[in-house]
Amino acid sequence: MLGGVNARTFADNSVQHRSTSFIDHTFVKAQTDNSYPASTYLVSGNNFCSATGVAPIGAVSRKTHGTVGDFDIDLPLTGPEGIEDRSGGPNGNHTIVVTFPGPIASVGSATCGGQPATTSINGSVVTVNCTGVQNATNITITLTNVSDGANVANVSIPMGVLLADTTADRFVDSADISQTKGQSGKPVTGSNFRTDVNVDGFIDSADISLVKSKSGTALP
Repeated sequence: MLGGVNARTFADNSVQHRSTSFIDHTFVKAQTDNSYPASTYLVSGNNFCSATGVAPIGAVSRKTHGTVGDFDIDLPLTGPEGIEDRSGGPNGNHTIVVTFPGPIASVGSATCGGQPATTSINGSVVTVNCTGVQNATNITITLTNVSDGANVANVSIPMGVLLADTTADRFVDSADISQTKGQSGKPVTGSNFRTDVNVDGFIDSADISLVKSKSGTALP
């Protein structure tokens, strides 16, 4: 139970130690805490424990699809990056929403693929307004000096940007064209919003044409 806690190691020769939160239970070093009911532990005042800084618990790329509403593409913090396939307009605008485990007090600065970005804070959520993002690129959204009032850290979120990659396989090809054609005329929902590549709230010939025009493009 306590294996994940960065705590001090008992160094004396006593084989038994008593927990402060479960006064009638004695546990033996190197054995499992088998108390019933399960005891709880409060680790405090231990100078071997260090602050972990400020780390996000999730991030998404959010766009508004006409009057239908907002839809999010998940941006994993580790592993293969999430791929944004929807249009950022002529200026390459994208909105990234980053969620932290607790309220954020301030953010020093932000960039998206090296381009300056603006931020806004609402409790534990930081919204990053990116502009000037190029298509067919892998970018990093970087937040510097993110503070929760006690800890400060820099945060990096990877994202692939490939307009019309509705299948999120890093290529725009016949599979994306076929998928968009298959959704044409249907309402935009949480399961098909990626095919509304021009984010106007409709899946139609305009989306099909846009996907066709990007066929052959790919992420590095």
